[in-house]
Amino acid sequence: MTMTTIVNGDRHTQVDSVSVTQTSTNTDVIVTGSNLDARGYSALSYTVAAATNDLDYTVYGANVSDFSDKVAIVAKNTCTAGTTETYAVTPPPYAYYCVYLDATVDATHGTLTVNGIAK
Repeated sequence: MTMTTIVNGDRHTQVDSVSVTQTSTNTDVIVTGSNLDARGYSALSYTVAAATNDLDYTVYGANVSDFSDKVAIVAKNTCTAGTTETYAVTPPPYAYYCVYLDATVDATHGTLTVNGIAK
């Protein structure tokens, strides 16, 4: 997660962001580095893009940082190869968020890019 301060005139806005890419497997796994801590922020958004092959993704929210109480915010959804899907919420109702990835068709793997921001 990267913390950045955006300056616009006299206004300073702090944002946390992630940008990660991962190849699918035949199981539902967390996209390493996709975690966002939304505490203290008023908006959260993710974009996911499948470069090759259709991929399934799920966005989870949780109130415990180890995601032991995770809830599917976006149930398993397919991101078609060459397209981008989005999730956005204002205000974020959970403290922590992450994205999980799975191959839509077993043994037909692809690469998913996840970009997220909390601001």
